[in-house]
Amino acid sequence: MSLAVLAAWCARAGLDATTPSRDHVRYDCIVADTGLSWVLPVMVKGVARDGMSVARKNADFPGVIAWVFLGRHDGGLDSRRETTIVVMDARTAWSLPTRLGLQIGDDDPSYRWPSITQALRDELTDKTAATPQDLRLLFEKHGWQPDDADRPKSFEPVRDT
Repeated sequence: MSLAVLAAWCARAGLDATTPSRDHVRYDCIVADTGLSWVLPVMVKGVARDGMSVARKNADFPGVIAWVFLGRHDGGLDSRRETTIVVMDARTAWSLPTRLGLQIGDDDPSYRWPSITQALRDELTDKTAATPQDLRLLFEKHGWQPDDADRPKSFEPVRDT
């Protein structure tokens, strides 16, 4: 459901979202603007309840993580009127607990907020899309340009010879 909602928002924002044709890849979709001036691998996390989790194993993911907080009209909580989508790169996500003054042990595989605290909400404000156009702007901010030297080689485009 979360991936379908994200894909629908992408379509409404004039973006293309495609899912992988094989299993066992770390991303759920690739998002690009229609002119292919940027592309971005996206890992999608659905949030039907009120919490949020970050996992250490995703800290090196080269794209972004999108948490889809489903509103009541998209199958989420009745108390959540509208769907919102939080987007951030994986390193920023994993550093959230530390930046908010919380302790994470060296061996802890993940951190979970059982609810969205005011401190977390404040931290997520500039990373939260309330409309498809907001989502587009967040994805554009993180999108890989054709000449990005720092994009992972595993996402290099295939060139015809």
